[in-house]
Amino acid sequence: MNGILLLNKPTGLSTFDLIRVFKKAIKPDFKVGHAGTLDVFANGLSILLLGSATKNFSLFQTLPKTYLATARLGYSSPTLDIEGDLTPQTNPPSVGREKIEILFNNFPRQYHQSVPAYSAAKHQGQPLYRHARKGNAITSKTKPVTIHQLDLITYRSPLVTFNTSVSSGTYIRQLSCDLFTQLKLDSFLSSLTRTHIGPYQLKDAINLDTLYNKNWHQHLITKYDPQNQIQQ
Repeated sequence: MNGILLLNKPTGLSTFDLIRVFKKAIKPDFKVGHAGTLDVFANGLSILLLGSATKNFSLFQTLPKTYLATARLGYSSPTLDIEGDLTPQTNPPSVGREKIEILFNNFPRQYHQSVPAYSAAKHQGQPLYRHARKGNAITSKTKPVTIHQLDLITYRSPLVTFNTSVSSGTYIRQLSCDLFTQLKLDSFLSSLTRTHIGPYQLKDAINLDTLYNKNWHQHLITKYDPQNQIQQ
């Protein structure tokens, strides 16, 4: 069995949980990997690599990603998402939709993004989140990122929903924080859905329940060239 499988990851599961669910349902005699992680609190498109496709991880890792995100203004979270302890902001400024639209239009499309203290990036051989949980948050790491697209979808105070397409490795939690910090607003992500990985779309992904159907392999993509946006 060789190919890729598009899965709709539910909230509350890690990408590695998806692999465990797949192995429990299918009991494969071939290698199983993934094409990139997605935060536990997030949902949406994840790609499993099956058999010889596991050797092509690098082809998928560098693909741009697209997300639908909702930020909650006026609160902060150490994890920058809903999983952290929420602290209300004292006297947050009032902003209208026009200010947010201007912010989105003028935000740099390339910049050095801080790596969140609660992330799997490594420092001295350990994930940053382990340092943070011990009270030693590492906030000095940065990485260059590119914002290909940034569109405001809705603003119903205190919730802002936006769509963004970004380079691989961009932290949407941090992007959201960086955006609203410019308006002197604390914020955190209350929801995050990944809708695209390169040419692959969430609408074509299957739910985990489908793995228990004996016809699950009908959804397997055996011919792929993600860098040239070929999908069959």
